[in-house]
Amino acid sequence: IDFSKRKDTQTDLGELLSKGQRHYLYHLVESAFDFSAIVSQLAQRNSDKLSKTEFEDESMRSALQNIESRFTKEKENTERFRRQLFGLIQQAEPPQLIERIEKGSAYYTKLFESSLTELFTHIAEVKQFTKTKTYLNFLLEIDQLLMKHFMEINTVSYITKCVLDGTEIDKTSDAHATVKTFRQKLLADSEAFAEDKASSSKLKTGKKRKGTGKKVKGETYKVSLELFKEEWTIEQIAEKRGMSESTIEGHAAKLIGDGDLEVSHFMPEDITKEISKAIATSDGKGIGSVVASLNGKFTFGQVRMVLAVMQRTTKNK
Repeated sequence: IDFSKRKDTQTDLGELLSKGQRHYLYHLVESAFDFSAIVSQLAQRNSDKLSKTEFEDESMRSALQNIESRFTKEKENTERFRRQLFGLIQQAEPPQLIERIEKGSAYYTKLFESSLTELFTHIAEVKQFTKTKTYLNFLLEIDQLLMKHFMEINTVSYITKCVLDGTEIDKTSDAHATVKTFRQKLLADSEAFAEDKASSSKLKTGKKRKGTGKKVKGETYKVSLELFKEEWTIEQIAEKRGMSESTIEGHAAKLIGDGDLEVSHFMPEDITKEISKAIATSDGKGIGSVVASLNGKFTFGQVRMVLAVMQRTTKNK
Protein backbone atom coordinates (compact mmCIF):
# COMPACT_ATOMS: atom_id res chain seq x y z
CA ILE A 1 0.00 0.00 0.00
CA ASP A 2 1.33 3.41 -0.92
CA PHE A 3 1.35 5.56 2.21
CA SER A 4 3.14 8.39 0.42
CA LYS A 5 0.04 9.79 -1.31
CA ARG A 6 -0.40 13.53 -1.09
CA LYS A 7 -2.37 14.70 1.91
CA ASP A 8 -4.95 16.52 -0.22
CA THR A 9 -5.91 13.25 -1.96
CA GLN A 10 -6.61 11.51 1.32
CA THR A 11 -9.99 11.64 2.98
CA ASP A 12 -9.84 13.15 6.43
CA LEU A 13 -11.22 10.88 9.19
CA GLY A 14 -13.51 13.65 10.41
CA GLU A 15 -14.91 14.09 6.90
CA LEU A 16 -15.55 10.35 6.65
CA LEU A 17 -17.46 10.46 9.92
CA SER A 18 -19.44 13.45 8.71
CA LYS A 19 -20.41 11.65 5.52
CA GLY A 20 -21.34 8.57 7.50
CA GLN A 21 -23.47 10.65 9.82
CA ARG A 22 -25.26 12.35 6.94
CA HIS A 23 -25.96 9.06 5.19
CA TYR A 24 -27.37 7.52 8.36
CA LEU A 25 -29.48 10.59 9.17
CA TYR A 26 -30.91 10.70 5.64
CA HIS A 27 -32.04 7.10 6.05
CA LEU A 28 -33.36 7.76 9.56
CA VAL A 29 -35.47 10.74 8.47
CA GLU A 30 -36.73 8.99 5.33
CA SER A 31 -37.82 5.95 7.30
CA ALA A 32 -39.48 7.87 10.14
CA PHE A 33 -41.36 10.48 8.11
CA ASP A 34 -42.43 8.55 5.01
CA PHE A 35 -45.94 7.17 5.51
CA SER A 36 -46.58 5.95 1.97
CA ALA A 37 -46.29 2.30 3.03
CA ILE A 38 -49.04 2.84 5.60
CA VAL A 39 -51.42 4.30 3.01
CA SER A 40 -50.64 1.48 0.56
CA GLN A 41 -51.26 -1.17 3.20
CA LEU A 42 -54.55 0.38 4.29
CA ALA A 43 -55.71 0.56 0.67
CA GLN A 44 -55.49 -3.24 0.48
CA ARG A 45 -58.65 -3.46 2.58
CA ASN A 46 -60.54 -3.02 -0.70
CA SER A 47 -59.10 -6.23 -2.15
CA ASP A 48 -61.52 -9.01 -3.07
CA LYS A 49 -60.26 -11.15 -0.23
CA LEU A 50 -60.89 -8.54 2.46
CA SER A 51 -63.84 -6.56 1.13
CA LYS A 52 -66.15 -9.46 1.94
CA THR A 53 -65.81 -8.68 5.64
CA GLU A 54 -68.50 -6.08 6.22
CA PHE A 55 -70.01 -4.97 9.50
CA GLU A 56 -73.37 -3.56 10.48
CA ASP A 57 -71.83 -1.03 12.86
CA GLU A 58 -70.92 2.18 11.02
CA SER A 59 -67.91 2.90 13.25
CA MET A 60 -66.47 -0.52 12.39
CA ARG A 61 -67.06 -0.04 8.67
CA SER A 62 -65.36 3.36 8.63
CA ALA A 63 -62.43 2.72 11.01
CA LEU A 64 -59.76 1.96 8.41
CA GLN A 65 -61.07 4.61 6.03
CA ASN A 66 -60.71 7.19 8.80
CA ILE A 67 -57.11 6.16 9.44
CA GLU A 68 -56.21 6.16 5.75
CA SER A 69 -57.74 9.62 5.32
CA ARG A 70 -55.60 11.03 8.13
CA PHE A 71 -52.37 9.88 6.52
CA THR A 72 -53.43 10.77 2.98
CA LYS A 73 -54.15 14.35 4.05
CA GLU A 74 -50.63 14.61 5.47
CA LYS A 75 -48.85 13.47 2.28
CA GLU A 76 -47.80 16.87 0.92
CA ASN A 77 -47.02 18.25 4.36
CA THR A 78 -44.83 15.25 5.17
CA GLU A 79 -42.94 15.42 1.88
CA ARG A 80 -42.22 19.10 2.48
CA PHE A 81 -41.07 18.38 6.03
CA ARG A 82 -38.67 15.66 4.87
CA ARG A 83 -37.13 18.03 2.32
CA GLN A 84 -36.57 20.59 5.08
CA LEU A 85 -34.80 18.00 7.21
CA PHE A 86 -32.68 16.80 4.28
CA GLY A 87 -31.59 20.40 3.72
CA LEU A 88 -30.56 20.85 7.35
CA ILE A 89 -28.61 17.58 7.25
CA GLN A 90 -26.80 18.69 4.09
CA GLN A 91 -26.04 22.10 5.58
CA ALA A 92 -24.73 20.46 8.77
CA GLU A 93 -26.94 22.48 11.11
CA PRO A 94 -27.34 20.17 14.15
CA PRO A 95 -29.23 22.57 16.49
CA GLN A 96 -31.81 23.52 13.85
CA LEU A 97 -32.08 19.90 12.71
CA ILE A 98 -32.85 18.62 16.19
CA GLU A 99 -35.31 21.44 16.84
CA ARG A 100 -37.23 20.70 13.62
CA ILE A 101 -37.24 16.96 14.28
CA GLU A 102 -38.59 17.48 17.80
CA LYS A 103 -41.39 19.74 16.57
CA GLY A 104 -42.25 17.35 13.74
CA SER A 105 -42.20 14.35 16.06
CA ALA A 106 -44.59 16.07 18.47
CA TYR A 107 -46.96 16.88 15.60
CA TYR A 108 -46.94 13.40 14.07
CA THR A 109 -47.14 11.68 17.46
CA LYS A 110 -50.70 13.03 17.73
CA LEU A 111 -51.50 11.63 14.29
CA PHE A 112 -50.28 8.18 15.28
CA GLU A 113 -51.91 8.22 18.71
CA SER A 114 -55.33 9.00 17.23
CA SER A 115 -54.88 6.41 14.47
CA LEU A 116 -53.67 3.69 16.83
CA THR A 117 -56.53 4.42 19.21
CA GLU A 118 -59.05 3.85 16.44
CA LEU A 119 -57.20 0.81 15.11
CA PHE A 120 -56.92 -0.90 18.50
CA THR A 121 -60.60 -0.28 19.18
CA HIS A 122 -61.43 -1.80 15.81
CA ILE A 123 -59.21 -4.83 16.44
CA ALA A 124 -60.75 -5.42 19.86
CA GLU A 125 -64.25 -5.27 18.39
CA VAL A 126 -63.40 -7.55 15.46
CA LYS A 127 -62.09 -10.14 17.92
CA GLN A 128 -65.64 -10.44 19.27
CA PHE A 129 -66.81 -11.91 15.96
CA THR A 130 -66.39 -15.32 14.40
CA LYS A 131 -64.92 -16.08 10.98
CA THR A 132 -62.84 -12.92 10.78
CA LYS A 133 -59.37 -14.51 10.95
CA THR A 134 -58.17 -13.24 7.55
CA TYR A 135 -59.38 -9.72 8.23
CA LEU A 136 -57.98 -9.77 11.76
CA ASN A 137 -54.56 -10.86 10.48
CA PHE A 138 -54.69 -7.93 8.07
CA LEU A 139 -55.41 -5.57 10.97
CA LEU A 140 -52.51 -6.98 12.96
CA GLU A 141 -50.19 -6.31 10.02
CA ILE A 142 -51.34 -2.69 10.03
CA ASP A 143 -50.79 -2.62 13.78
CA GLN A 144 -47.17 -3.72 13.31
CA LEU A 145 -46.59 -1.16 10.57
CA LEU A 146 -48.09 1.72 12.55
CA MET A 147 -46.21 0.76 15.70
CA LYS A 148 -42.93 0.58 13.77
CA HIS A 149 -43.39 4.13 12.51
CA PHE A 150 -44.73 5.32 15.86
CA MET A 151 -41.58 4.05 17.56
CA GLU A 152 -39.42 5.74 14.92
CA ILE A 153 -41.30 9.03 15.29
CA ASN A 154 -40.81 8.97 19.05
CA THR A 155 -37.14 7.98 18.97
CA VAL A 156 -35.82 9.83 15.90
CA SER A 157 -34.83 12.90 17.93
CA TYR A 158 -33.02 10.82 20.54
CA ILE A 159 -31.21 8.73 17.91
CA THR A 160 -30.23 11.84 15.95
CA LYS A 161 -28.62 13.31 19.06
CA CYS A 162 -26.75 10.05 19.65
CA VAL A 163 -25.45 10.03 16.07
CA LEU A 164 -24.31 13.64 16.22
CA ASP A 165 -22.72 13.18 19.65
CA GLY A 166 -21.17 9.83 18.77
CA THR A 167 -22.84 8.11 21.72
CA GLU A 168 -24.33 4.63 21.89
CA ILE A 169 -28.06 4.22 21.21
CA ASP A 170 -29.88 2.76 24.21
CA LYS A 171 -33.00 0.82 23.23
CA THR A 172 -34.24 1.02 26.82
CA SER A 173 -34.36 4.83 26.67
CA ASP A 174 -37.29 6.87 27.96
CA ALA A 175 -38.49 7.37 24.39
CA HIS A 176 -38.70 3.62 23.79
CA ALA A 177 -40.37 3.06 27.16
CA THR A 178 -42.99 5.74 26.49
CA VAL A 179 -44.14 4.01 23.31
CA LYS A 180 -44.36 0.62 25.00
CA THR A 181 -46.36 2.05 27.91
CA PHE A 182 -48.74 3.81 25.52
CA ARG A 183 -49.35 0.57 23.64
CA GLN A 184 -50.01 -1.45 26.79
CA LYS A 185 -52.53 1.06 28.12
CA LEU A 186 -54.26 1.42 24.77
CA LEU A 187 -54.59 -2.35 24.43
CA ALA A 188 -56.10 -2.65 27.90
CA ASP A 189 -58.54 0.22 27.30
CA SER A 190 -59.71 -0.98 23.89
CA GLU A 191 -60.14 -4.60 24.97
CA ALA A 192 -62.08 -3.61 28.07
CA PHE A 193 -64.27 -1.35 25.95
CA ALA A 194 -65.00 -4.06 23.39
CA GLU A 195 -65.78 -6.70 26.00
CA ASP A 196 -68.06 -4.40 27.96
CA LYS A 197 -69.84 -3.02 24.91
CA ALA A 198 -73.46 -4.00 25.11
CA SER A 199 -74.31 -5.07 21.61
CA SER A 200 -75.99 -7.90 19.77
CA SER A 201 -74.54 -6.86 16.44
CA LYS A 202 -74.08 -9.32 13.61
CA LEU A 203 -72.03 -9.23 10.49
CA LYS A 204 -74.04 -8.50 7.38
CA THR A 205 -73.20 -12.03 6.32
CA GLY A 206 -75.08 -13.26 9.40
CA LYS A 207 -72.03 -14.32 11.39
CA LYS A 208 -72.78 -13.88 15.06
CA ARG A 209 -70.67 -12.40 17.78
CA LYS A 210 -68.54 -14.72 19.81
CA GLY A 211 -69.58 -15.18 23.38
CA THR A 212 -67.44 -12.94 25.56
CA GLY A 213 -67.69 -15.17 28.58
CA LYS A 214 -69.79 -14.68 31.66
CA LYS A 215 -71.82 -11.49 31.62
CA VAL A 216 -71.16 -8.92 34.29
CA LYS A 217 -73.97 -9.24 36.77
CA GLY A 218 -75.77 -6.32 38.36
CA GLU A 219 -74.13 -7.11 41.66
CA THR A 220 -70.70 -6.06 40.43
CA TYR A 221 -72.02 -2.58 39.60
CA LYS A 222 -73.53 -2.32 43.07
CA VAL A 223 -70.18 -3.11 44.66
CA SER A 224 -68.48 -0.40 42.64
CA LEU A 225 -71.32 2.03 43.38
CA GLU A 226 -70.91 1.62 47.13
CA LEU A 227 -67.18 2.23 46.85
CA PHE A 228 -67.71 5.31 44.69
CA LYS A 229 -70.11 6.66 47.31
CA GLU A 230 -67.40 6.14 49.91
CA GLU A 231 -65.16 8.39 47.77
CA TRP A 232 -62.89 5.63 46.52
CA THR A 233 -61.08 6.53 43.29
CA ILE A 234 -61.22 4.46 40.12
CA GLU A 235 -57.61 3.39 40.68
CA GLN A 236 -58.32 2.31 44.27
CA ILE A 237 -61.42 0.33 43.31
CA ALA A 238 -59.59 -1.39 40.46
CA GLU A 239 -56.81 -2.44 42.81
CA LYS A 240 -59.19 -3.60 45.54
CA ARG A 241 -61.36 -5.62 43.16
CA GLY A 242 -58.54 -7.00 41.03
CA MET A 243 -59.95 -5.42 37.88
CA SER A 244 -58.55 -3.06 35.27
CA GLU A 245 -59.19 0.66 35.58
CA SER A 246 -60.93 0.47 32.21
CA THR A 247 -63.45 -2.00 33.61
CA ILE A 248 -64.18 0.21 36.61
CA GLU A 249 -64.61 3.18 34.28
CA GLY A 250 -67.14 1.04 32.43
CA HIS A 251 -68.98 0.48 35.70
CA ALA A 252 -68.99 4.24 36.29
CA ALA A 253 -70.46 4.87 32.84
CA LYS A 254 -73.22 2.32 33.48
CA LEU A 255 -74.02 3.86 36.87
CA ILE A 256 -74.12 7.35 35.36
CA GLY A 257 -76.43 6.14 32.62
CA ASP A 258 -78.74 4.61 35.22
CA GLY A 259 -78.79 7.84 37.21
CA ASP A 260 -77.01 6.38 40.24
CA LEU A 261 -74.03 8.72 39.88
CA GLU A 262 -73.32 12.07 38.25
CA VAL A 263 -70.50 12.61 35.78
CA SER A 264 -69.28 15.49 37.97
CA HIS A 265 -68.14 12.82 40.43
CA PHE A 266 -65.36 11.92 37.96
CA MET A 267 -64.43 15.04 36.01
CA PRO A 268 -64.82 18.83 36.07
CA GLU A 269 -67.35 20.61 33.90
CA ASP A 270 -64.83 21.93 31.37
CA ILE A 271 -63.70 18.39 30.51
CA THR A 272 -67.31 17.23 30.27
CA LYS A 273 -68.04 20.03 27.81
CA GLU A 274 -64.97 19.27 25.70
CA ILE A 275 -65.87 15.59 25.43
CA SER A 276 -69.55 16.40 24.82
CA LYS A 277 -68.61 18.64 21.92
CA ALA A 278 -66.45 15.90 20.38
CA ILE A 279 -69.30 13.39 20.71
CA ALA A 280 -71.80 15.81 19.19
CA THR A 281 -69.61 16.37 16.13
CA SER A 282 -68.64 12.72 15.64
CA ASP A 283 -71.69 11.88 13.49
CA GLY A 284 -72.21 8.69 15.46
CA LYS A 285 -68.92 7.15 14.35
CA GLY A 286 -68.37 5.42 17.68
CA ILE A 287 -66.40 5.93 20.86
CA GLY A 288 -63.10 4.89 19.30
CA SER A 289 -63.43 7.66 16.74
CA VAL A 290 -64.28 10.20 19.46
CA VAL A 291 -61.25 9.19 21.55
CA ALA A 292 -59.10 9.47 18.43
CA SER A 293 -60.46 12.93 17.58
CA LEU A 294 -59.45 14.10 21.06
CA ASN A 295 -55.87 12.96 20.40
CA GLY A 296 -55.86 10.53 23.31
CA LYS A 297 -56.40 13.26 25.93
CA PHE A 298 -59.17 11.21 27.51
CA THR A 299 -59.78 7.51 28.03
CA PHE A 300 -62.51 5.36 26.52
CA GLY A 301 -64.08 5.27 29.97
CA GLN A 302 -64.23 9.05 30.30
CA VAL A 303 -65.86 9.37 26.89
CA ARG A 304 -68.36 6.65 27.80
CA MET A 305 -69.24 8.47 31.03
CA VAL A 306 -70.07 11.67 29.17
CA LEU A 307 -71.93 9.75 26.48
CA ALA A 308 -73.94 8.01 29.20
CA VAL A 309 -75.10 11.28 30.75
CA MET A 310 -75.92 12.70 27.29
CA GLN A 311 -78.01 9.64 26.46
CA ARG A 312 -79.71 9.78 29.85
CA THR A 313 -80.57 13.44 29.34
CA THR A 314 -82.00 12.74 25.88
CA LYS A 315 -84.01 9.80 27.18
CA ASN A 316 -85.55 11.85 30.01
CA LYS A 317 -86.71 14.65 27.72
